[in-house]
Amino acid sequence: MPVILQPEAEEQWLDASRTPFVKARALLKPYPEEQMDAYDVSPIVNLATYDGPECFQPVSDDERPILVSCPYCQLSLL
Repeated sequence: MPVILQPEAEEQWLDASRTPFVKARALLKPYPEEQMDAYDVSPIVNLATYDGPECFQPVSDDERPILVSCPYCQLSLL
């Protein structure tokens, strides 16, 4: 499971030379559910070689593409 840090904890987490393990571990707290959002995205997220904006734009059932072509790797998904 990825870690989602509060903005004020980011610097401490990234500076391993100044942040002891015990303190860094204490930063790992569940992220507040009310601050998160979940939605369907395009199946193009399954292409590890593609990292475009389509990977995180919400889509509805009506908007899901039948065929998605990746401009980087020339692969297509159904």
